[in-house]
Order: sequence, then structure tokens, then C-alpha cells
Amino acid sequence: MPPSFAVTACLIPLLVGYVVAAVIRYRGGKRLGPGMAASGIGLGFLAGFIGVTGGMPILHSVANHWVGTVAVVATLAGLVFDATGLGGRRLRSLGIAAALAIVAYLTGLEPLMQLSPPAIGQMVLFGAGGAAMLARLGILAERGPIAALLPMMLVALTAAGLAAIAWLDHAQSLAGLALALAAAAVGCLALRWRAPPLAFGAAALLAGGGTLLALGVTLAETVPHPPWPLLLMLPAFWADRVSFGRPAKGRRRKKPQASPWHIALAVLPVLMAVGLAWLLGRLGT
Repeated sequence: MPPSFAVTACLIPLLVGYVVAAVIRYRGGKRLGPGMAASGIGLGFLAGFIGVTGGMPILHSVANHWVGTVAVVATLAGLVFDATGLGGRRLRSLGIAAALAIVAYLTGLEPLMQLSPPAIGQMVLFGAGGAAMLARLGILAERGPIAALLPMMLVALTAAGLAAIAWLDHAQSLAGLALALAAAAVGCLALRWRAPPLAFGAAALLAGGGTLLALGVTLAETVPHPPWPLLLMLPAFWADRVSFGRPAKGRRRKKPQASPWHIALAVLPVLMAVGLAWLLGRLGT
């Protein structure tokens, strides 16, 4: 990886994500700061987008401009939802609606108009997978600011896995954009260990999860093989459902919470997805 690529795809998004999150968190007050600060994920990604593609995300002459458009709209919409409190405890519903809108925007409505079964099947697959992913992130975020650490880490982890898959499939531009998203999420995560904590609100859900979905759909439509590696990463978002140990007799099992074991468990589907992408690439050659 060239040093310039590492700077534009990793270092700049990380720094922008951290600085934006820190400024908004400490200047936004107790009511708006925690949720709106996570918009650093979206703004950090957009900084990386400009560095990787060399153009503005809303210009149609720029490569993968549709991903940049999704990131811009998602970040602005997330900020509005967090500022007005419209997201609140309805993050899972917001995630489902956003996923369906993103898939419809990226795939278009031509498959429905032309009644093409393969294209319609792919569109349904993207919509179902994206809705499940964003709804799951919303459910995890609804557990409170402390539990919000897990969905932010999942965005960073799966974006890094997506970058590896794109790199193996020789989609360097998409790999750089996925790395930018992962780096921006890590920049916000670096602020998570300082009080007061950030919240995984609408800004993080739409800018982080929505952009991740846009990158995944774009990569799936670019690579020559079926999108099985991308689907293989989905179980990572349910890693917290695994219980380690049994509750004492007469006690009810507590609500699943994130632990280092759950985070380590979430890495396995991502590694398996990268391995499958490598294998499909070898078989394709």
C-alpha cells in the first residue's frame, strides 16, 4: 500500500473523525452532544472519500460518487434526527427504512419495471441483508450509551473486512473507501474511552451503517463472483447473542451484553468472509 494511499484512506479519516466527534461532544451539551458527535464517522469518511477519489462526493464525474452521495445524505439526515430527537428509541425502524431506501437508490427500479427475476432476486437479497444489519445496529444502540460501544466497533470491523475483500477483488478505490469508513469509526471509538461517552444514535446509524451498506452493495455489483463473502459477515452483528457460561440456578439470564469474548467472536465471520473471497478469487483465475 503506497504511503499516500495510507494517509488519505486511513490517517485523514481517523483524525477528522476524532476531532469532529470531540468538538461536537464537548460543545454540543448533554442533550445533543452524545448523539451528534458520532457524525464524525460520516464526516471522516467524506474526508477520506475526497482524498481517495480526488473529487467531491456529489459530482457525477467522480468514481463511486453514489457512495459519497449516500454518505452525505445519511450524515445530514442523522444530524437532523439526533438534533430533533426524532430517532430516539425508534432506531431499528429508522435503520430498516434507510436500508431499503439505500438499496432502491443504488440498484434502481429497473429490475422491477423489466420483471427480471435474477435482478429482482439480487435486489431483494440486498434489501433483506441491509435491513437486517441496520435494524440490528439500531437494536444494539437502543441499549444505552455504554452498550453503544459494540455497534461502533462492528461498523469499524466489518468495514475493514469489506476493504480486504475489495482489495482481493482488485477494487482498489472501494477498498480505500472502506478503509476510510473503518478509520473514521476508529477515530470516534478513540473518544469512547473518555468521559462522557458517545451515543450510537441516528447519525452513527445512518452515516456508519448506511455508508457500509452502500459500499457493500456497490462491491457486490462490481465483483465477478456472487456476493457470498459479504453475506458471510452478517453473523458478526449477532455475536452478542452468544452466551458464555450458565446463570446460577434460580436466576434469570441477563440481557446480552458486549464483552471482549463477543468482540473476538465477531471477528470470526469477517475472517471467514475474507478467506472465502480469496478462495473465490483463486478459483476464478
